[in-house]
Amino acid sequence: MDHKIETQFDFDCFDINPSKVPRTKCYAIFRENTTIFVDKCDTVVLNCTCFSADESSWKGPRGTPSMSNETILIAYANGLQINPNLKITNVVIYGNYTLGMCHLKITNFLTTNDGFYECSYFLSGNLHIHRFNLFSKRPPTNLKIMKTSENNIVYGKERVLIELKCTVKTGIPATALIWSKEGLAVSNGSDETLLYQFTPTRFDHLRSMTCYTKSDLLTNSLSQTINLNIQYRPRLTISRSRNGSIIEGESFKLCCFSNSNPTVHSMAWYQNNYEVFSWKQSPTTKSEGLNKYICLPIYPVYRNSTGNYTCFAENTIAKSNSLIAINVIYPPDVKVTYTISEQSISLHCIPNGKPENYIFYDWQHKSEFNEHIRYIHGTREGKLIIKTHQSKTTNEVDGIYVCNVSNGVPNLKGNVSQEGQIFIKSHDFSKKPQMHCNSGWKIVGILFGGILIISICLNIYCLLKRKSLSRMVPEIPLEMQYDEIGNINDNQASILALSNSVQEAVTSVDGPSVEETDSHSTPLEHNGSSDNSVQSLSTSLLSGDGYEHPYQSIDPADIEIHPYSTVGSYLYQNTIIFPRRRSSRNPNPFIPNEEKRVPWLVIYKKTCVNAWT
Repeated sequence: MDHKIETQFDFDCFDINPSKVPRTKCYAIFRENTTIFVDKCDTVVLNCTCFSADESSWKGPRGTPSMSNETILIAYANGLQINPNLKITNVVIYGNYTLGMCHLKITNFLTTNDGFYECSYFLSGNLHIHRFNLFSKRPPTNLKIMKTSENNIVYGKERVLIELKCTVKTGIPATALIWSKEGLAVSNGSDETLLYQFTPTRFDHLRSMTCYTKSDLLTNSLSQTINLNIQYRPRLTISRSRNGSIIEGESFKLCCFSNSNPTVHSMAWYQNNYEVFSWKQSPTTKSEGLNKYICLPIYPVYRNSTGNYTCFAENTIAKSNSLIAINVIYPPDVKVTYTISEQSISLHCIPNGKPENYIFYDWQHKSEFNEHIRYIHGTREGKLIIKTHQSKTTNEVDGIYVCNVSNGVPNLKGNVSQEGQIFIKSHDFSKKPQMHCNSGWKIVGILFGGILIISICLNIYCLLKRKSLSRMVPEIPLEMQYDEIGNINDNQASILALSNSVQEAVTSVDGPSVEETDSHSTPLEHNGSSDNSVQSLSTSLLSGDGYEHPYQSIDPADIEIHPYSTVGSYLYQNTIIFPRRRSSRNPNPFIPNEEKRVPWLVIYKKTCVNAWT
């Protein structure tokens, strides 16, 4: 049995002895309230001070269930005298005026005994009223969370306010309602309804929330649990396969992990705002789970791989992105420039690599044949100054100057030191200072330009040469004379007589035509006698002195007569004998003209006819 006491003081006026002459008297009133929760079937004893029947009384509820909570009370007793009309059988009044005590006893307490019991008495001229609130204990019932699905799921969206409402039919004594998230209390109240409002995040998805109440009358607490289904935009996490610096030539991989509700339907990788890889979910494929990832392999890595890599992912709620910066380190490309003045040559070694903290080694001076000459100490900034006015010879400073520099990053061959070089030739140092740059594209441009100019000049020269030769009389110099003998067809029926003119023979030549001939050239005339033909041919061939071994004269008498009955002419109509002459111009300026020219013979290819029958 539990109880709680409250006291109060006020002032009021009452009618004294209303059965006689009414008189009104005012008293100071002391009020006291005590709440008692009674277990079923318990016995309750209420104590009150009383010294006489006129100065004390007991009042209480009517004892009916429907009216147990009403505030209108009926008289139970005056002092120790019980009201004869009281029909509540389990109530007893007992006490002793001498001791100043009047007790109200309720046995086998039932719910019909619930209500207010009031004891009034006068003491020292003041009125004392002590009220007892008696209630039988009852556990809470019918706890329920409003607006949930059949599966006890409450749906929501990230950053959108959610209101959870829990109701209960309170017990006696009243118990507190409590909202808890993952076992941690987040709200509580003593009313029959408890509201809890909050703005969910992605971390609230799939979490559970419980509304419950506790009572000593309950073996277990009265509770209900719901699960949160919070939709949220993709949450992205980027991981890389290699930590630390990435060296040019190596390989690595970037992976983007997405966690979202619902699952993303598209993802993409961008490098410096340009899409390099993408994925989209097929319309016929059903998403499972909340996680999705895509990886971007990069192999090998080049210096232009440096930049910002952004992962994009999108679901039906929103689109998210996450960025990671990739910095590729690489060995320097080395360029050497120089400036010439009257007093010195200033060389500057310009590396381009990452990181940009360079170590410059001693310069190397080599000959133009790549032979080592010396090492020269330069500045820490990669500069070298050569005093040209101190040189004993003009070309003492000529040669190849090599700059070696390192930023600690090896190249693809594993070399940590990189070099650049430039070739310096003797110059006129009295001229104004000039800047020179050892750029590869300039060298290629100079070579290409030189080749182009030479090609154009050669074509122009050849064209002019052809036009010049076309106006000359073509002659074959003595040193280039030769006999050109073609195939003779022995199956022909006869040999054509050499009766055609020299002009006809000239037109049958398989080669360049002769534009100009000597006016004294005599065509070979046809002769029926073979002896005369041989004699004429021999005479023509033996004329002149241009051969180292001139032919000997042929005696017709020494010629053996062919046993055939008929001998045809063996002179060919395609044979031309040019007499000695001297051209007025020399077609070839590199071959000098000779004072005397001997006849020469050219036999052109032509099918011959057999003259023997």
